[in-house]
Amino acid sequence: MFFEEITVGPWNVLTHRQPIMMSGDEVFALKKILASWAMVFPKSGNLAERYFNVPSSLVRFDYVMHDGVPCIYEVEERPAGLGVTSSIHPTFAGDIRRLFKKKEEVLQREIALYISPGRDGSSDDDVFSLKTGIPVVRGPVAASELQRNAWYVRSGRREEDVSQLFTEHSISTLRHEGDKSYGLHLGLWKEIGGPGDLDFSLPFVVKPRAGSRFEGVLLYHPDKKMGQGFATRTKVTDAVASGDVHFIQAYQRGEEAPFLGSKYHLIRRAYFVYSHELRDYVSLGGLWMATPTARVHGTSQAVSGVILPP
Repeated sequence: MFFEEITVGPWNVLTHRQPIMMSGDEVFALKKILASWAMVFPKSGNLAERYFNVPSSLVRFDYVMHDGVPCIYEVEERPAGLGVTSSIHPTFAGDIRRLFKKKEEVLQREIALYISPGRDGSSDDDVFSLKTGIPVVRGPVAASELQRNAWYVRSGRREEDVSQLFTEHSISTLRHEGDKSYGLHLGLWKEIGGPGDLDFSLPFVVKPRAGSRFEGVLLYHPDKKMGQGFATRTKVTDAVASGDVHFIQAYQRGEEAPFLGSKYHLIRRAYFVYSHELRDYVSLGGLWMATPTARVHGTSQAVSGVILPP
């Protein structure tokens, strides 16, 4: 099936040569959602807000297309996967470098990539730097350097010291990374009052108040034949009762991909960078990812391919 394994940073990534082309209507719908998202996401006072009036200069949608409509899983406002995408996607690194250069002119600062101690050695961030030419900084940062650069920070959500230091100088969100309250305003999910709000006759997804990279997310389906990746009724009920999850969303199945076979679940991960000139987000395409399980994530079973913008 045209699989190829490549090495990206610390990972071996299984790829497929079949691209998926985004439609103009698909991009239009996603950009419309982004305009609403930018209005409701919590403010933190970062550079992106002060100069561009958006929470983050770089965002990623995780979603599927059904009947020509994007069904949104998440809006990742400080997205990972940049090194993998730069390695596979033919135009991604060049496009993001060009758009970042335009930002540097407006900000009058060079954009740099800071990798925190908690993230160092377990990501594809160095690959992203190598592909785009964006310089990497590690370790202590002097006040003069902090002021001199605009930062795209790669750190864990719980590294509060990093958030406090870099938020004011960041082109993406730090303080509120993974905050899911935007989904309430956009009608993507609802708040759970308690276990009694769960209808186990329907498939659904429950989520924590904040988190990224599938952290704390549970999928439930009443049909036990749906395969791996779904949580049991007991596990979901316990998560709600303990307060580990707070939001519920209708389950949207992964896309079928004829070139992979019926056992795979496919989702799309499309990146957008804000353009000061256009006063709008620009679609860069991204990657599709597929696994044999309902939880589509970057596991050893995952297969990835390119998503091209229109």
